[in-house]
Amino acid sequence: MAQLYQPRAYQSLDIAHAGRPDHRDVTVISHRIRSVWLGVAALLALAGTVAAEPWSRARIDTLPDWAFAVIETAPDGRRLRHLPHHDETGALDSAHLAAARARLGQVRWLDPASEALARRHLDAHASQLDGRDQRGRGSR
Repeated sequence: MAQLYQPRAYQSLDIAHAGRPDHRDVTVISHRIRSVWLGVAALLALAGTVAAEPWSRARIDTLPDWAFAVIETAPDGRRLRHLPHHDETGALDSAHLAAARARLGQVRWLDPASEALARRHLDAHASQLDGRDQRGRGSR
């Protein structure tokens, strides 16, 4: 039996869609887009755990004294609170602890001995966190 020629249905529409991707191309593109967005979402989630949002001056002003590494008293009686690293609940904020340790050399201390006190205080917190991290990983 001879095969009969059967024209493709809607053959004239092929001209209108020239240069457009077919469904296979769109599927590949959508998978790539999804992969990129998943990667972006993972990076954002990681960034949320690594970097904390900056605390506003108003928020820092409402923190209790024990949220700071050192409190100095100026000759005029003002209290200078340096290097906040606890939140309002008393919980240690690891990102702000890291920031406080990095800023130790930038603080204008009234008494040079205060820097050593602050360093010891912040280092003690850092070693507590390191110990917690090591235990959490099961290596200790």
